[in-house]
Amino acid sequence: MAVTSNLHVELTVDPPVVIRDIPIKLICSRNIEDEMVYTVKWIRGTHEFFRYTPGDKHPFKQFVIPGLSIQSNESNGTHVLVKFFEHELSGNFSCEVTSESSFNTKNDTKFIEVISLPPYDPILKTNMDSYKPGDELIANCTTGPAKPIPNITIFVNDEPLRPLSTTWLSSYDRARAVVKIKLTPAHFSAGLLRLSCRATIYDVYARRRNMDFFAPNNGPRPERITHNSGASTCFINWFLMLILLFLPMVLCQDYEDLLETAPSDAFQYYDESEMNAMMSAIGG
Repeated sequence: MAVTSNLHVELTVDPPVVIRDIPIKLICSRNIEDEMVYTVKWIRGTHEFFRYTPGDKHPFKQFVIPGLSIQSNESNGTHVLVKFFEHELSGNFSCEVTSESSFNTKNDTKFIEVISLPPYDPILKTNMDSYKPGDELIANCTTGPAKPIPNITIFVNDEPLRPLSTTWLSSYDRARAVVKIKLTPAHFSAGLLRLSCRATIYDVYARRRNMDFFAPNNGPRPERITHNSGASTCFINWFLMLILLFLPMVLCQDYEDLLETAPSDAFQYYDESEMNAMMSAIGG
């Protein structure tokens, strides 16, 4: 059994990257058994939010911190399962252990940054719908709201461009970068220029938006949109062929139905002598 004067405490954040609305464990490890523990506290800044006192009749206690949710059914004397709803909860988190016999107290502190990811991919816009060598391309890329604000890189044919300006829209938690470049024939390798924008937050978030420009006069075509005109034409051809195949059959059937349903006096019949008399009368 460990000696309380050598009490050691360690706080572990699992996973180490904290993303808003995703539960994490705050694990408080110590080198003494529960029988020697008087109390274990989990603290944000100076505000306690969870306590374990093994000697009490009700050993677990929670304390409210706005924006912090404790999942008590998944928490115990070793770890607390929490969910963060606000980036503003970023700060120092500690676990503090006090021994039973000597009331020796030790703690460990970790800084936690709560990351809020953008709800949508970056938006890429250009000053023209089509380009050719000699044109000036101006583009801007804007991220969705996030904390921390994402980093932006704009590329032409996978080559990063130095931005004219990068604006941090702090009131909206977004970033916007603007680039300008004079296009040359080399930019249209194989007749294609690809403009890209990449937004990143550390190594936990990376999104890319592409636009393709086809020389000389084709407009931008968003990536992953396919054109199905070949399949549509094939279907139309088959449909017309079926109409031509069945149309004579339908017409013949309609004629037979007409004969069957017509009244008996709808048609007049003449015998041969009557027909000869009629022909003589008209000079036949």
